[in-house]
Amino acid sequence: MISVVHPPYRRSRLYPLLVLVLLSAPGLVLAQSDTVSDRGQPPVTLQYTTTIQEGSWDHYQITIRVRHLKADEARFFLPRWAPGAYRLVAWHEAISEAAARTVNGSALAVDHPGETEWVVETGGAEEFLFSYLVEARAGNRNGRLYLNNRHYLHSLGGLIDGPASWMYLEGAVDDRIIINFELPVEWCVATGLNRTPDPYVFWAEDYDWLIDCPTMMGAESNLHRWRFTSWGVPFEIAWDAAGEEVEFDTESFVESVRRVVDCQAAMFGGFPFEHFTFLYDNGGGGGLEHLRSTTIGAAQSRLLEDPEVLWNITAHEFYHVWNVKRIRPKVLGPFDYQRPNRTQSLWVSEGMTETYTAFTGVRVGFTTPQEYYDTFASSIASWMGNPAQPFAPPARTSWTTWDRNERNPYGFISYYTQGEVLGMALDLIIREATDNRRSLDDVMRILMNEHGGENLEQPGFGTEEMIYICSDVAGIDLYDFFEQHVTGTVPPDWARYLGYAGLDYTAGEMKIPELGFTFLPETELVVRTVPRGGPVAEAGLRAGDRIVTANGVRAESTLGVYRQLMQLDADDPVSVTVTREGSEITLEWKMPSRTELRVSITEMPDPSPGQLLIRNGFVTGGVEERR
Repeated sequence: MISVVHPPYRRSRLYPLLVLVLLSAPGLVLAQSDTVSDRGQPPVTLQYTTTIQEGSWDHYQITIRVRHLKADEARFFLPRWAPGAYRLVAWHEAISEAAARTVNGSALAVDHPGETEWVVETGGAEEFLFSYLVEARAGNRNGRLYLNNRHYLHSLGGLIDGPASWMYLEGAVDDRIIINFELPVEWCVATGLNRTPDPYVFWAEDYDWLIDCPTMMGAESNLHRWRFTSWGVPFEIAWDAAGEEVEFDTESFVESVRRVVDCQAAMFGGFPFEHFTFLYDNGGGGGLEHLRSTTIGAAQSRLLEDPEVLWNITAHEFYHVWNVKRIRPKVLGPFDYQRPNRTQSLWVSEGMTETYTAFTGVRVGFTTPQEYYDTFASSIASWMGNPAQPFAPPARTSWTTWDRNERNPYGFISYYTQGEVLGMALDLIIREATDNRRSLDDVMRILMNEHGGENLEQPGFGTEEMIYICSDVAGIDLYDFFEQHVTGTVPPDWARYLGYAGLDYTAGEMKIPELGFTFLPETELVVRTVPRGGPVAEAGLRAGDRIVTANGVRAESTLGVYRQLMQLDADDPVSVTVTREGSEITLEWKMPSRTELRVSITEMPDPSPGQLLIRNGFVTGGVEERR
């Protein structure tokens, strides 16, 4: 039996009253029958309490209070994956001490028949509490806290990841849920969950909304918050400082976020929500999108160098508010949390979000037009230069992202990269076909209206809907484009598409030097691997050798050796001295290399008026008014 946590913690005296209001007030009823015969039979209601106890910084407790369940058993499940992160995760390994009791304190039997399943034998009790512990720890690097953008806990704060924390009750996932937080004194909460007058009590529309609202919390001295309004909607930015003083230019940082938000809202004419929260932490990189929030990790050192440095990942994650969270493939909502949810359309949902990341950057002014072109050039080279290109069409890479190498023996290409430049191509094709009167923006707006909606009321889309909408907007049949480049592996005619905007496309191969061996991590210059068949292996370098000098320069660190050798050109002579079994040996070889595709996109010096018109639209997002 898990004991009830005692003070000190933050819990409002308003909590019991708020629960009654939320469960009974018009417009907030968890479920309501439309038939007379069902009246008087209240629906199953759920209240989740997340408790963090002072001094227990490696776990927290979840308690689910179930009311009105008329069943002999209750089956709870923990998800195996999180929307937006298409991989199975063993979160169940962090769950312990599952227990259940009636409201009178009588213990109920709990069985654990499967990895992600727990069964409570209710004994006929219509109201009971099911509790368990969730392990969560912050990392440590060089004696300092190291946070991630998904799930952690430390003495000054934490980030609660929904899928890793909140189980669902089978048969009760479609109704509103109450969420309460019991926290150490002077801790506060930042989340995309719906607020109530009590700052520690929230509610979610249903289970899908609940676990898609990560919650950041922490001591008020550590969890810094800023607010702004865009298009009449309130936004909050929260920053888990990981115990450090905030030293970056917060005004410029907040302004960069606002500029991203304003730009993307202008495309859709507003937002599909009533509030939004950005959750940033002072730690590692990466991010994940959510319906009314996003989590992003970044070390404060990056913001000290440039307070606008996070515009790129912020633009990507925020555009997901529309693309994937609402404009979603058919299988992505409602979700099956126990097995992979496969779709051929992640090149749209993730890849074209990268297209709009680039669009946002140049439209707002974070990047110059040439930097904008360079972004697409790099992605084209990455896709076209990948040896797996003839075997990995975007539809396949989207479908098999759950399997990666198991289903892609020739290699894997990122559907982010593929979708990014296919979105670029579609924008140019549409602008050319309509004399710059329509663009990819029109496609996204139609997708939002017909396959999304503010509350996901519209059905999702598939490849056939995407073909139809793009063709309708362009006024030409684009079936061949999708057959060749989305479900097939025919390389797009980049020169043709970019030429519509008066842009030159050039591509060529270049020899790129590479080290030819790897080091063991966190060791003193010890070689870990030497690929077979290359010049380094033929020269005699072995795993376990310790580097002493590299081209006559004494080795002080692995980074130093890397910098010393990587300044060489391909086929330049290399001389390395190593220690092996107590003896020093000098080895010589020619600098190994790989062939890499290089692409450049530049502006034609003398574009036609029509090309200049499309180029301007491609860079600014503008279209010509219809006559």
